Amino acid sequence: MQTISIYDGVRLLRDIDASLVNPKFDNETVRLPAGTEGAVVHVHGPADAPLAFEIEFELVPLKRYALASVDAIDVELTSTAPER
Repeated sequence: MQTISIYDGVRLLRDIDASLVNPKFDNETVRLPAGTEGAVVHVHGPADAPLAFEIEFELVPLKRYALASVDAIDVELTSTAPER
């Protein structure tokens, strides 16, 4: 299994609720289905065995972004971030 790091692309393995990014409203959520892709913006836990990730999702049809905390077992790696 490949380690998932910050800025990597991931795909959801199950449906989740995510918070919409909107400076005007609080607590606005959207249901994201399994298969939705996003980018890791924070890794919770040790790098070699993360517990969870903060993931940002671009919701093109809504012209919005969403953020979610997702357990490590609920995502799979789709792309790795370029070397820095």
